[in-house]
Amino acid sequence: MIKNKIFSVENSVIVSFNYRWFDQIINGKIGVFFRKRGPSKTPSHVIMYIGAPLSSVVSIAEVEKIATVDLQTSLMLAKLGCISEDELRNYVGEDGLVTAIFIKNHRKFDRCLSISDLKKILNFHPPQNFIKINKNVMQLIEKMGNEKKIN
Repeated sequence: MIKNKIFSVENSVIVSFNYRWFDQIINGKIGVFFRKRGPSKTPSHVIMYIGAPLSSVVSIAEVEKIATVDLQTSLMLAKLGCISEDELRNYVGEDGLVTAIFIKNHRKFDRCLSISDLKKILNFHPPQNFIKINKNVMQLIEKMGNEKKIN
C-alpha cells in the first residue's frame, strides 16, 4: 500500500546516511531510501551527508515523490533502495509504516564538503535524520560542492 504525500515543493533537506551507504550513493545507485520519520512537505532536493569516518556532504538528488508505505510495499522497493529484504524487514517491522523517498537525477559533487565547509554557510550539525534548508542554502552547497579545491 502506497499513500502519496503531495505538498508544495519549496525547500530541500540534508539527509544523513551511515558510511556503509557511501559507494551506492556516490555511484547514483539508490533510487529510493527509507526513513521512519520523513519530511512533512516534499522537498525539491535531497543533499546527502555521509557520516564518520567521511563526515561530509557528497551529492545531491531531485526528489521525485515521497510516499508512506507498509512493509510489503517497502520489500518490493528494496532492490531500488540497494537494501536487503531482511534489513528492511528489521527496520520497518512487521506492522510498521515507513516513508519512502524516491530520488532521481543524482549528481555527485566534485568535492566532498566537510562539516567546517558547511558551517561557513549555515549552523550545521550532522542531522540524526534530516534538516530542512532553503533554496539559497541549497544553491550555495551545490556551488561549493562543484568548485575545484585549490591545494
